[in-house]
Amino acid sequence: MNKVIRLLFFCTLGVYSQNKGIITYSVSKVKIDTQKYFEGKKDNPELKKMVNSFINTKDELIYLLYFNADESIFFKSKKLNLPNRKEKLLDILAGNGVYYVNLNDKKVLHQKEFGGELFLVQSNFFKWTLTQDVKIIKNYKCYKAIGVKTVENSKGIFKKKVVAWYAPSININFGPKEYTGLAGAILELNDSDLMYSVRKIDLNTKKEIKIKKPKKGKKLTDVEFELMTKKLFYERNWKQRN
Repeated sequence: MNKVIRLLFFCTLGVYSQNKGIITYSVSKVKIDTQKYFEGKKDNPELKKMVNSFINTKDELIYLLYFNADESIFFKSKKLNLPNRKEKLLDILAGNGVYYVNLNDKKVLHQKEFGGELFLVQSNFFKWTLTQDVKIIKNYKCYKAIGVKTVENSKGIFKKKVVAWYAPSININFGPKEYTGLAGAILELNDSDLMYSVRKIDLNTKKEIKIKKPKKGKKLTDVEFELMTKKLFYERNWKQRN
């Protein structure tokens, strides 16, 4: 009887340990078409130099995902020893600000700076198409999921594919940035320009997990934020042409 009780205790402990932990990611691959990136933009040699430097940089971008049973928060961990403008550029490309997810609300909050102002942008969960493709990542069996996001630039609106590999045996629904809602932790994410790869998985962390919902910033939906930035973009272009 005692053996059965001990077995049940350890089984319960094993499941519970996945409801609190830390996953560390690094940006291991960068894909940026610099010609398209600068197309239609005012010539800025300094910015071009920074972007090209980022593509060729050996510095690692390190991000942390803290999670419990209901919430997660994703943020940059390591501050690089880089000039301020380049650091800011890296933030924009790889995950500017803090991403907070609450499974009960089924919403993502993205706290970020834009134009010198702090915003709190709310969006719905990302929509995925599941596949049966499998690969092993860090000894975990992972399945492939594909999503599509809409991106707009000076040439119009187009679609970009997002590919995630998630591990059902890590029973959480979180991942990098706003990407969540899969039946397992996302261990690898190809977000068009950047590849997020898991570096460390700590499901039995002794560290104190503090997940605070961000509250500061002007509250907008993702649609409202997009309309605002679009308006500013066209106003800026109009001034430059006149």
